[in-house]
Amino acid sequence: MFGQSLATSSLTGREEPDLQTVKDTLLAVFPLSPHDILDVQPYLLRAEPEITNYQAEIDRVSLHSRTERFVELERKRNELARIHGDAVWRCAPISRLVPDILTEIFCFVRDADEYSLRDCKSVILPLAQTCRLWRQVAFSHPLLWASIKVCSIRWWEDHDDPGFHDHVARAVRFHLDRAGDVSLSICIECNPCSACDALLAVRHRWRECCIRKLTGESDARVQPAHYPSLEHLELDLYQASHTFEDSPRLRSYKGHIVDIYLPWRQLTRLTIVQDIPSDELLASVLSECGGLEFLKFDLCMGIEQSQPIAIHTRFNLPSLRQLNLTCWNWRAMASHILLSVAAPALESLEFCVRMESDILVGVVDPLAEFLSHCVALRALTLKNILLGRHDLHRVLGYVTNVEHLVWWDLGKCTSANLLRMLSPPPPPRPVPDGAGDVCEDPILPFPHLVANEDSESDDDGDLDNDPMDGFGGALLPRLSYLEISGGLSPREQLKLIEHAVVSRALRRDDSTDVPPLRHVILELIGASESCDSWSAALLNRQLPGVQLMSARAALDLNHHHSQPPSFSWPNPRLLIPRYIAQHTMTGYDKPKFMFPEVPLCRQMVLHTSNITNDCYRIQYRLSGLGSRRGLRGIAHITLRGVGNHVLCVADTIDACFQVFLAIRRAIGSADTPIESDLETIYSRYETFIRLLDKLTSMEHPTIRNLDSLQQYIDKKLAYPPIVHTLVMRITPNWSHRTIVLTQVPPLICAVRTSMKDIAALTADLTIQGRAMHERFALPRLAEVKALPAGVRDEVGWLFSQSLSGLAFWGDDAKVHGSVILGAAYQLIPRLPALRFVLLVIM
Repeated sequence: MFGQSLATSSLTGREEPDLQTVKDTLLAVFPLSPHDILDVQPYLLRAEPEITNYQAEIDRVSLHSRTERFVELERKRNELARIHGDAVWRCAPISRLVPDILTEIFCFVRDADEYSLRDCKSVILPLAQTCRLWRQVAFSHPLLWASIKVCSIRWWEDHDDPGFHDHVARAVRFHLDRAGDVSLSICIECNPCSACDALLAVRHRWRECCIRKLTGESDARVQPAHYPSLEHLELDLYQASHTFEDSPRLRSYKGHIVDIYLPWRQLTRLTIVQDIPSDELLASVLSECGGLEFLKFDLCMGIEQSQPIAIHTRFNLPSLRQLNLTCWNWRAMASHILLSVAAPALESLEFCVRMESDILVGVVDPLAEFLSHCVALRALTLKNILLGRHDLHRVLGYVTNVEHLVWWDLGKCTSANLLRMLSPPPPPRPVPDGAGDVCEDPILPFPHLVANEDSESDDDGDLDNDPMDGFGGALLPRLSYLEISGGLSPREQLKLIEHAVVSRALRRDDSTDVPPLRHVILELIGASESCDSWSAALLNRQLPGVQLMSARAALDLNHHHSQPPSFSWPNPRLLIPRYIAQHTMTGYDKPKFMFPEVPLCRQMVLHTSNITNDCYRIQYRLSGLGSRRGLRGIAHITLRGVGNHVLCVADTIDACFQVFLAIRRAIGSADTPIESDLETIYSRYETFIRLLDKLTSMEHPTIRNLDSLQQYIDKKLAYPPIVHTLVMRITPNWSHRTIVLTQVPPLICAVRTSMKDIAALTADLTIQGRAMHERFALPRLAEVKALPAGVRDEVGWLFSQSLSGLAFWGDDAKVHGSVILGAAYQLIPRLPALRFVLLVIM
């Protein structure tokens, strides 16, 4: 910076060989790991000032004339700048991603928006315009451009802008050109336009097609044709259609089946929407769809019939694995499906009624009959299916192999029936006189468990005092996942929930292939304070092996994990020294860049701010646990270590500023001897390096303390691994133990990540610090001190401006460290109050 440069040497014909070595090294660099970047950094550091000096010499020569030397200097400057810029780009993390990884990232971006083009909005084109590498990757993968949706020109719009039509058409044609010859995924929801014409012209390439809300005019354009590539089809048409009858590869269809003509025999997935077809039409379609693996009736509506439909034909679907029935008219659905379909290989069944209905006559018999043949059923979902106790037992008694059960209830409080069915009867024990219903069973982890408590009668009127009377034992012996939403009265049925969940979780079966209950989700509608206090007791004493979180805690945890992870490896661009602004014809401009130490220190302060916030949250959550002296002691030691680490960061930043401050004073003063200035600079420099070494040595103990705190929480507060997941959405007020278990470990991980980021920045500062010793050497400082006073003042001003806020960041970090230490001291274990004090004075 301040001494004779390689550029000046080249002007006199004595070009040092190091510059050629720098060029050759930067031309050949292609870093594959962070270690390779470290090897390249010295060459990047060497090339940057040479470019600056070339430019300064060019500016000086250009004041006289454009001589051959000017042209030669400009050529060398441009060559070195190009080589240096390419090397910096190749060292950037994003440029080191291989094309396959970039392609996967681009695919995620496309899938997040569902289509690569939505009218005029392309999600791939901005990626291709980012840089040359991304453009090459995006343009070399046609599948990125092959999903197109035209939807903004709606059929109800009478006056569309012709210019907008042309814009959409150009965008569609551009994407079709980029897609090459690959198969297309298209969606049309618009009036006739040139964009639709462009899509219809390549209908032979359609692999997925969705056409919705077309008028008669639009439908006339989609004429019957040969669709050799079509595999997935979704239609929402208002009239009969033979358009896609010639589709030899069609496998999936979603839409109406009335007056729709398709190659039904080929289908493996069928979703019927918005209508209940007649028995004859349903029989006609299902008789041809013998190869179905997935069948769904979605939002089916129809007229309720007084008598069940007489089913004359039973359709065998031997390949059907999943059946979903979502409807408004339950009996019509049961009549059409349950009595007419046989699916011996069915693995998943979902029934859902979208509205409250009391139409239960004739439902249990077809449902039980259907399930009696589903020996392979593993997952069962019943949503708003109002079944009484005996009917529920009859239905579930056939599906003994079910492992995954979901039960939703709109508020009839019938979920208690299900819990009773799943609970094994407690072993008989003599009950002392006057004990009532209290059962002291040492086998269960619930002392004083009130057995069979239920103050509400069932809707079907057959609920007696003994919930297991005549049933003999629990149903669904292989159940490992249970989800119940609604239909519970927490105030009255808390003990029933305890019994059902814990008895299944602690079950010990002779057969090793029968798993106990491991995942439980209970959503208690109409929760109360008593339910919340019960959940706290359940956490602290009664239910081992439970990971319990509220909906708010789960959202907070998910939000914390959704934050992008901090980049632990330093950006190579920050490792390139940016010196003070160049001298131009109008004098010195305000510097656009700063010394490399400055942004590194700024990032450190940002991390200390994050650490402070996380440590405060940790202290706040741990304080709610009360008198847990062991945990509070470990937390105090951990936070104190983190606070001291942050204070060391503050001292390091301040020491860095003191080095630059000494250099600034040496530049501005021509009276002090240069030896005295260098002595001050080197003294502060040694302090800076010593603090960097201290900061590096503090990393491992601090992270080790964080690990110890997390291990202690996991060991002392977590429960034995019996029930893996229990989510109870009751109220937002949860026990402090739950809060610590669910929220403190992510905060500890965040602090640990910030500490590692500071360690990486410390390593970079160490590299820059070693280079600083040579950067401000005696010859360079002497050259600056020999300049006129006015020039020295300008250089000193630029020097100060380049330091940005370095003078204040150390103070900010000190505040952060003090806050963390204050939080740590609030966790010091309190000794019990002394009742007697005896002083013995000898």
